[in-house]
Amino acid sequence: MARPYTSNVPVGVREGIQMKVQEQLTKAELVEMYRQLQRIRVFEERAAEQYMKGKIRGFLHLYIGEEAIAIGAI
Repeated sequence: MARPYTSNVPVGVREGIQMKVQEQLTKAELVEMYRQLQRIRVFEERAAEQYMKGKIRGFLHLYIGEEAIAIGAI
């Protein structure tokens, strides 16, 4: 039986790590990240439209809702 994921890092430490990341990003960087999220979402929505019209053949795996993963990895 698979066990649910649990972290060995105490909650307070995890929150502290999150705060350090937020403190290191400037407002301009956060705005740019948001613009990138929007750009990816618009692209995905247009790709879905084209797929539904039959303009994209084969299989299309959309990334909608997972944009932050791509942005956070950059």
